[in-house]
Amino acid sequence: YWSSSNVWVDSEGHLHLKIRKDAATGRWLCAEVTSLQNFGYGSYIWKVEGAVDKLDKNIVLGLFNYKAGDDGHHEVDIEFARWGNNAWPNYNYTVYPASGSGSVSQTNELALNGTYTSYKFVRTSTSVSYKGYHGHGLDEANSFFPWTTPAGFNVSTLSLPVHMNLWLFNGNAPSNQQEVEIIIHSFTFTAA
Repeated sequence: YWSSSNVWVDSEGHLHLKIRKDAATGRWLCAEVTSLQNFGYGSYIWKVEGAVDKLDKNIVLGLFNYKAGDDGHHEVDIEFARWGNNAWPNYNYTVYPASGSGSVSQTNELALNGTYTSYKFVRTSTSVSYKGYHGHGLDEANSFFPWTTPAGFNVSTLSLPVHMNLWLFNGNAPSNQQEVEIIIHSFTFTAA
């Protein structure tokens, strides 16, 4: 279940995404925002506050491009998720092809020292490159988990909206029954 009350911008201009349990209905409510503008080739950077490495196994935080209504195509993801299984890595890069079938992905086990991190992907007509950073600077000494799509992979060439969501995998409540809030300090796109 999605709720507009679970998304807000504070007085400092930071975007808050929250999963909470509605006391009246007992339902867990999730958060999502989608840009009205489409974005193409260039650099996408999110500066995040929150324990993204400690999310419950049923919680997913997504930072991504996506063409709605075309599942399995035209999607570029950074997702913090264990997909319902505590044994699975919690940090995922995935790119779905422009056409055909079969995504490519890279997963890692993310363990952070703090709650301020940055995430970046760069889209071109032939590849998507990813990297994470400790802190809100993009200092290479603080970078982690670089990955680029394999040569020749059929990446999307469309301009796409940006999505940010915090949701429950398969609609399952957090196994720890805890509400979660993530703060996006900024999102920046720089055209190539």
